[in-house]
Amino acid sequence: MKEPGSGHDEDLGMPVADELWPHGNAWGGGVDDSRTRQEDDSRTRQEEVRVPAADGSLRLDSSRPAAAIMPPPPSFPVAPPIRPLSFPDTPSGGGVIETKPTRVAVEAPQTETVRVETPEAPRPPVASATPIVTTPLPSYGRRGTHRTSTVGTNDLEQLLRAAAARGASTVYLRAAVELSMRVHGELQVLEGAPVLSADEIETLLVSLKLAHDHDPRRLLTSAEWTFELENVGRIRCAVFIDHRGAGAMFEIVPFRTAATDQIGLSLDVRQLASEREGLVIVSGARGAGKLLLMHQIAHLITRGRQTYVITVQRGMGVRTAHEETSISQREVRDGLDDMLAVARAALRENPDVLVLQHARTTPLMSLALDAAASGHLVIAGITAPSALGAIDRIVELYSPEHARHVQLQLAQHVRAVVAQVMVPRIRGGSIAAQEVMLMTSAIAAVLADGRAWQLRSALEAGPTRGMVPLGDGLLALVRAGEVRPEDAYRYAPDQAALLERFERHGIDTSFAHLSRLG
Repeated sequence: MKEPGSGHDEDLGMPVADELWPHGNAWGGGVDDSRTRQEDDSRTRQEEVRVPAADGSLRLDSSRPAAAIMPPPPSFPVAPPIRPLSFPDTPSGGGVIETKPTRVAVEAPQTETVRVETPEAPRPPVASATPIVTTPLPSYGRRGTHRTSTVGTNDLEQLLRAAAARGASTVYLRAAVELSMRVHGELQVLEGAPVLSADEIETLLVSLKLAHDHDPRRLLTSAEWTFELENVGRIRCAVFIDHRGAGAMFEIVPFRTAATDQIGLSLDVRQLASEREGLVIVSGARGAGKLLLMHQIAHLITRGRQTYVITVQRGMGVRTAHEETSISQREVRDGLDDMLAVARAALRENPDVLVLQHARTTPLMSLALDAAASGHLVIAGITAPSALGAIDRIVELYSPEHARHVQLQLAQHVRAVVAQVMVPRIRGGSIAAQEVMLMTSAIAAVLADGRAWQLRSALEAGPTRGMVPLGDGLLALVRAGEVRPEDAYRYAPDQAALLERFERHGIDTSFAHLSRLG
């Protein structure tokens, strides 16, 4: 047993707990640890074994080694307790309260300020509540009345209507330049039209596109679009930018050709509509109405018999009426290579008549000749001033070693060559003068033999066989009072031969001498 005041336990032979942990047990001591300590002592006693001592007495011996004296645990600094945070209640029952940062006022050094008085700037005039009255466009008749104010979309449409009423096929709108139009192949100024700046033209074109093109995705991606103008026709607008700024070109294609511009088809040309196969060549200078002539021949064919006609042309040119169910019109937007691909695809549809606007390349002309040889009727256009010039132009498309073969093909498959010029009419509008060269046996023999230089004499000697030289056609218009002699002289491909015809028929030719002196 433990003696009072002693530091050892007699039963266990080891120091008492108070000496080992004077301030409590290793876990800090306390009342709650006494029960645990008693349970440990009971387990220790169960493991003890009594063994005889040297003096013959029994003593308790534990199977565990004697516990070593453990030093007290080191003391660690304890942080002061953290007080719980408290948040004031918001009127809405919760939420985040914004805290404003504390501003520290810094006292700036006092400096003496100098006040400079500036005069008050004049105030802009107040806009009046009176509505602005727009001035209507002037009547486009007197030159020198050009305005420089901005016009609207409706005003531009009125300009196009005024140009179409004067027979214009194209209208050019350029920055800082008078509005011009092309009438019967010649450029004219639309008198009285306003002169616009580049910014005004750009704004006007955007407004026009928004008014007629309902797809806003093409507003900035497409530089060309078409729209219909009531009682005028279809308008193709092509936007461009030159050294002056923005500009536009408007091509006017009327719904119906004016009566003053109708091409009168002679009896010889009308007879070509009865052909079932072969090649009909239509030639003329730029702006001579070749496409219109080809369409009129095609319409004449559809009225005479049931046929399937395919027209391949660049741009709009001449529009086919919706009532013409026998005509399928194909418009080509790209170059001549695209036209060749469209023409080849059209031939796979096995049409009765193929109208080819341009055949001025070797592949296109070869396609026309092959189609004519296979039983189709082909109406092809080529740029040349006369019928003989058209034959020469076709032969020149090929290399010299193939020229002979091409001449044989032309003599075999060509049915006629029609050359045309559009001459201004005295009463307004324009009228066509045509040259017709039928492929008679005499002309076919001359062409097959390679004697192209003799075609002129064969053409001049064949009026009784339905062939009409262009000079005779112009002379007939002058004698009928349809055109002026000076206009016929200007559009004649062979002006010297036309003057000889005028002199033989007593027509004044002084204008030719004056033009030479000028």
